[in-house]
Amino acid sequence: MDIALNLPEIIQRIGWFLPLWEPTEEQGDSFVLYPQDLVACARVCHTWRRTLLPLLGRVYDGEEMERWNTAWPNYLFPYCRLARLNTTTLLDHPHLTQLTELEVCTTASHAQAIQILHSNVHLQRLSWSIPDTRDMNTVSHTDVITALESLSSLRSLTLDSFHWCFDRFAHVINRNAELTSLTMSHCRGLEDIEKNLFMNNVKELYLDCAWRVNAGLLDLIWESANLELLMVRLDQDCPLVELCEILQERCPKVTALKCTRLGREEEEEAQSGSIVRDQIAMLVESVKCLNSLELNVYELSDDICSGFLDIRANDLERVEIVVHRDSKESLASASRILTSCPGLRSFSITRQCSDPFWYDSTWSYGVVSALFEKVWVCAGLESLIIGDIEDPSRLPEYTEASALAVTIGDYGWRVKQGRPLGQHGYCLTLALAKKAIEQAVHMPRLKAFKVNRFTFVRQGVSHLIRAPPSQSQIM
Repeated sequence: MDIALNLPEIIQRIGWFLPLWEPTEEQGDSFVLYPQDLVACARVCHTWRRTLLPLLGRVYDGEEMERWNTAWPNYLFPYCRLARLNTTTLLDHPHLTQLTELEVCTTASHAQAIQILHSNVHLQRLSWSIPDTRDMNTVSHTDVITALESLSSLRSLTLDSFHWCFDRFAHVINRNAELTSLTMSHCRGLEDIEKNLFMNNVKELYLDCAWRVNAGLLDLIWESANLELLMVRLDQDCPLVELCEILQERCPKVTALKCTRLGREEEEEAQSGSIVRDQIAMLVESVKCLNSLELNVYELSDDICSGFLDIRANDLERVEIVVHRDSKESLASASRILTSCPGLRSFSITRQCSDPFWYDSTWSYGVVSALFEKVWVCAGLESLIIGDIEDPSRLPEYTEASALAVTIGDYGWRVKQGRPLGQHGYCLTLALAKKAIEQAVHMPRLKAFKVNRFTFVRQGVSHLIRAPPSQSQIM
């Protein structure tokens, strides 16, 4: 495919604002169109315009507008359904009145976003992040919350860094009876509930907030009787006993748990592996129908694994692990998951480093090899992602990528090369992929998997891993 600047204007615009075009990983300025059926529209002018014009103005992305210096013609406003306000260069008078989704994530966007909210009371999805209050200038939290109170059709609400008066929060929630997903990150001021909240339709609740400044978090969970997915911080301030009691008594439909802040660096001294294990065990045991578990941990120790494998190894269908420490124990523990969960359908393990230096955000080949030391028992595995692997030293036994590619081909797989990591980086990825393919011999449902930025697919299969299957797909 030609580079972006040579594409016809109408396709180029769609490319930046809709997930129709995806940059190929081997060349940052080359693109692939999904779905391919739209290519036919480029050959017939009438079909082109009739099919693509509504899509052209469907998304307004402030950051991309500024990046590519792209004008926004007025005739596109009636088609716009999604607006992302995340730049300092915004329209003076955006006539956006048919939005179904709005994302706001910088200070400069708040005043304009408030106007947009008043013009789109039918909004269905809203994501709003407020930075430090000192940067708000003329727009305060009160102004934003007042605008939120005008909405009544929300199905998904994501709020980051809000400081709430709880009565006003309750008013926002109760006006949106169709709300099914609520995300609260880094918020404070949620006190104990003194009135009922109408949250019977909420199925997904993401609470990435500090417990010590949000006494009302437990009440939110209590009011969500039909909850199916819960994310919580499992830190040292978490009222774990009360949380488990609520899950047992009020939330029998929960099937998915996401836990963050497990044994982070600042808590490592205060929380030993056995303490974290006991916390995990209590929480997992309180969810009778658990089949999906996501953990964000400093280190995935054997103790932590014991906390959920001893109870739910035969029930888990999806496990996603994010670790922060480069240790062989984390990968050995991950291997234990793959060798202990016969019903596993999706598995992902990646590393997220808090260190700002990029070179400390990867695992070495020797560390990751621990993942493949034992035979995996999950014959029904459908999705596998292993990320952030790099080794500063060359592997003498894998010096030629072409030889490895041939070996992988002999197993009936082929590689979709991602953005180049250099000859050694490519060899390293192929070496690990070969180990994964050897494990996948008895996994007929695994049509593709991802190692680093490379995707490997079975011969004759056109498949690109985008993300592990969602909870709804598993159910």
